[in-house]
Amino acid sequence: MKRLFGVGAAVILAAGLGSCSRTEPPKAPSTLVQTDSGQVLGRVLDSGVKAWLGIPYAKPPVRDLRWREPQANSWTGVYNADRKMSECIQVLRPHNINHYFGEESTSEDCLFMNIWAPPDATASSNLPVIVFIYGGGGTIGSSGMANYDGEQVAARRAVFVNFNYRVGILGFMAHPELTKEQGGHSGNYGYMDQTFALKWIQKNIAAFGGDPAKVIISGQSAGAGSVVQQIFSPQAKGLFRGGVMLSGCNYTGSNRPLAEAEEVGLEIQKRLEVATLDDMRQIPADRILAIQNESQVGRAVQGIRTGGVIDGYFMPGTKAEILEAHGAADVPIIASFTHDEANSPLKAAKTVAEYQKIAREVFGKAADEFLALYPVASDADVPVMAQQSANDGAGLLNSVTCGELQAKYNSSPTFITTYS
Repeated sequence: MKRLFGVGAAVILAAGLGSCSRTEPPKAPSTLVQTDSGQVLGRVLDSGVKAWLGIPYAKPPVRDLRWREPQANSWTGVYNADRKMSECIQVLRPHNINHYFGEESTSEDCLFMNIWAPPDATASSNLPVIVFIYGGGGTIGSSGMANYDGEQVAARRAVFVNFNYRVGILGFMAHPELTKEQGGHSGNYGYMDQTFALKWIQKNIAAFGGDPAKVIISGQSAGAGSVVQQIFSPQAKGLFRGGVMLSGCNYTGSNRPLAEAEEVGLEIQKRLEVATLDDMRQIPADRILAIQNESQVGRAVQGIRTGGVIDGYFMPGTKAEILEAHGAADVPIIASFTHDEANSPLKAAKTVAEYQKIAREVFGKAADEFLALYPVASDADVPVMAQQSANDGAGLLNSVTCGELQAKYNSSPTFITTYS
């Protein structure tokens, strides 16, 4: 559990005073930072990189704050930001699959941020800021994962930031009663968490050595989709100067209309067997998790799936409508994709014959053209060509489409990188 303690105690503990012979006033530790939420005390890692882990950038979204916009948080004294905190409640992975997702605790009290800065970063450093948004299909994921750690980036002279956002039903449910309560919109709470975190970064990152005018947002898979959501949302205008999307640059598919999303919310209420919105806010979160659709980390639950909503607030319309109105953020983008994420029926093939057979089933009259573009001469070529064609058909095609739409409606450039 985190500790809040007075500034004097923080200074004494950090300075490690062991005797009374020292008469000069103790110096404040180099990781003591003043934010608009309160003071935070970080750690100096063995590499010299400074890290502030588990900053509560918003109030816990629990009880009456469940299914509400994130709320500003504040504290007195010094917040000891020395460890990563709970991920937002989600299905946990079994122990016999890969470590793509971590094993930290899970909780509804999860709106925490992590910041890493170079050893010599000060409030006047004006360093570039890289914000990373995790993926996980909108139902799982965590900023605490080891491969999202920012130490290596900070060692290379940038400030790195990641944070948790609500996922699944708790992050994206719309409901008629929520719409009435919240002035005509509901849903998108996970995306609003991201926007709120970006606003917190704008207000506070200079104190950690970053330049708020040099913030770029990046993400992979559903995190890349989240970058797109921020680019298209009027609520996020001016909060970043560029976007990087890995395996998820999608400028075409749009969110679900509010009325349809509200129907999903009513079905959630029905399955939870409760009468009122207040009842839904009092139900233990694990009961909500139990009815949620999930097909990752070894789970196969045919439950209810929620997602982004055209709510008229965070997302005012379809992406096509927003592009036509020149409402998307006109910022440079990098569109790319990871090597092994894209899938294809061809990846089931083990031999040349199987590869050619599946190609003819999938592409029909265009199969000969496909096989000329992605030829296999031996069984060893099959997995290579199957993955390359999947990457090109998913990641590269989406990246090119984003670039074409960016060129048509915006003035900022698109940079497309391929997998290695």
